[in-house]
Amino acid sequence: TKTAHLTILSTPRRNPALLLYLFYGIFALIFLIVSSLFSRRTLVQLLTHLR
Repeated sequence: TKTAHLTILSTPRRNPALLLYLFYGIFALIFLIVSSLFSRRTLVQLLTHLR
């Protein structure tokens, strides 16, 4: 079972679903960090200033 897990991790091309889940997890973490650091009002103000 250990070798199977290692082969799956070493060859991510066989299951792109795992990569998608990893990317979604990273984006979710970044979103949570940004939302915790900045409030929604400040984010809206930044977006309006950028526009």
